[in-house]
Amino acid sequence: GSFVNGRAGWSAWRSVVVNCGGLAFYRMNAIVQHLDEYANQTVAGHPMSLGDDRMLTSFASLEGATVFNERSVGYTLMPENLGHLSRQRSRWWRSFWWGGLWLLRRHSPRRMAWWLVLSQYIAFILYAFVLPIVFVISPILNREVPWALIVYVVGLSYLRTARTLLIKRPDQSAGSQLLNWLILSPAATVLNIWICSCLQWYGLFTY
Repeated sequence: GSFVNGRAGWSAWRSVVVNCGGLAFYRMNAIVQHLDEYANQTVAGHPMSLGDDRMLTSFASLEGATVFNERSVGYTLMPENLGHLSRQRSRWWRSFWWGGLWLLRRHSPRRMAWWLVLSQYIAFILYAFVLPIVFVISPILNREVPWALIVYVVGLSYLRTARTLLIKRPDQSAGSQLLNWLILSPAATVLNIWICSCLQWYGLFTY
């Protein structure tokens, strides 16, 4: 869902900031010009060995457009348990923090990528205040379950993942793909509270 929605949306601005690491293509000059910096990159004085897809995309964005091709489809191995998934996403969030700051320093506000990355940081600050109020503090103070919000979030989860149904998968029938979408879309949204909120904070403090 994040690939076909997020990257497709940023691609409309020709400003994808992280290519899909498993299937990405770069013009050679975009790599050669920044090869030394890429091979010897440090963060806070420490050699960096993660976030290579973000950095390669960032170097490419300095040279021109970075776009998403929806017709390029790759099937990669994914984490099979919560511990593996958490470690993977923690690495991703660490590179989100230092990689985004790198882009804001190196790019110009005249580029849309600069504003898109800044908007991610602003959204993080807003969510840090809004989510605890909406999901914890307000229900406790009002002594009621926020059913309207829950229905909204579930409905939104189906909308966010609907485009995945347009991808024909050789490993699934159309019926199986539809059933997975119906069952897993709300579950993925709940999982995202851990992946995209808790681990984002962890990535910030361990970047």
